[in-house]
Amino acid sequence: MNGTRRILRRSGFFAAGCILTGALLALILVGAVWTPYDPTAMMTGGKLDPPSLAHLFGTDQFGRDIFSRVVKGAGVTALVAGGTVLIGGVCGTLVGALTGYFGGAVDELLMRVNDTITAFPSILLALVYALVFRPIDTPPQAYTAPEVRQSTGTVQTALSADSRDVLALRDYQGVDCIREQDGFVYAAAYNGATLKKRKSDLVRTDGGSFSAILSVDGELTGFAFDADGDLWLTVLTPGGGALCRARHDSWGAAVEQVVTQIDGAPLGAVSAVEAGPDGKVYFAVAGGEAVDNGLEAALRTELLAHTGTGWVYVYDPADRSVQRVVGGVAGASGLALSPDGRTLYVSDLGNRCVWSMDADARELTAGGKNCQSAFSGLPGYPGALAMEADGTLYISYRWARSGWLEKNADSTLLRGIALRAGQNTQERLFRCTADAPCAEAVSLATGAWEQTFTGLAQDSCAAVCPVESKVYFGAAGADSLLAANR
Repeated sequence: MNGTRRILRRSGFFAAGCILTGALLALILVGAVWTPYDPTAMMTGGKLDPPSLAHLFGTDQFGRDIFSRVVKGAGVTALVAGGTVLIGGVCGTLVGALTGYFGGAVDELLMRVNDTITAFPSILLALVYALVFRPIDTPPQAYTAPEVRQSTGTVQTALSADSRDVLALRDYQGVDCIREQDGFVYAAAYNGATLKKRKSDLVRTDGGSFSAILSVDGELTGFAFDADGDLWLTVLTPGGGALCRARHDSWGAAVEQVVTQIDGAPLGAVSAVEAGPDGKVYFAVAGGEAVDNGLEAALRTELLAHTGTGWVYVYDPADRSVQRVVGGVAGASGLALSPDGRTLYVSDLGNRCVWSMDADARELTAGGKNCQSAFSGLPGYPGALAMEADGTLYISYRWARSGWLEKNADSTLLRGIALRAGQNTQERLFRCTADAPCAEAVSLATGAWEQTFTGLAQDSCAAVCPVESKVYFGAAGADSLLAANR
């Protein structure tokens, strides 16, 4: 009797195991050919929804259906597990057959090799593979680090420590762009200091009043006013970048996506926008790297990889055309037009320079014909640019120059390890230190460096804007616009 019960109990466990295995296999087979939704499709609405009949497991922070992702991922997991068992079985059988057939010295050699492999902890071997051999989307390219110029601004200015000189952003933290218009200071700000931004606002202040003008889903990396008062915006989401427009008579009511693709491919990490007096709109794409973690991460990736895949484009609202202005930029991170609108300036993060070119030129290559360095050997990695009506160009330095990166410019191995190491490690390599310049002012008329700004100890100096007697700075994670006198 007891034996029969044990058999039945074991048979029940076996049957349950078969049912679960069959359900898993069915899930894998179904997921290979069909899912309720596209597992990678992001939705504008329905983010972080709870489980429902429409979404059995709910949705994630990007509006993706979790059940579809689980079903699709089950096949990948099974493939990895099955492949691992298969590879281990084939290799183990082969080694065993060799040792059994030859014996002697061959047996001893293969056993010692096996002992050597098993002596290392598996986690250590996994880390070595992840840091050295794991494929990456942006393999680093060797380059020669540029020299550093010796001249500095005649006036050394520290950022003000007086709280009365800053412009508070209240509940906002972090700024990607600052502009002045009609006596107001506008800033592209977001809630929280994380790099995975979901929503950004354009806020306006005069030091007293404060208001949010419009909101966008994603990271608002840049904005500019055109001659008609319309707003042109560069917006970055995990799915890619977009050039957008908000008409002056409907701010906050409607934001129109104007350009989202170039030749059928997503825009990528859009970083800056500038409106010309002729109505044309210039916008920059930092590089060809992924944009999952925002502009900061994309720029750090380009600094380490130095792929030179940054582009500047121009959009003509009259005929809705998009043309390439210049390519080959190792991190296009800032734009500015000369006061007459005839010369375009582009900051190049990786080459530590600012390129200049005719605004009407097309299909140029950075450093090639008709695109020469206006200012080179910069003491930091240039980011946002701001132009004064008198021809003074303000260059912000997103990060201080990294001695480690400059020393290993020709080492693709070490920079590849830094790319694989992840975001936290990369953040330690690039900082805006208090003793390094966070911005400089240079006269286009004379080429003289007029003023150097220091004292900004932040993760990055992302924005600069001169307003009357002050210069305002925006930084990642800061809850106010810092200021310096000029």
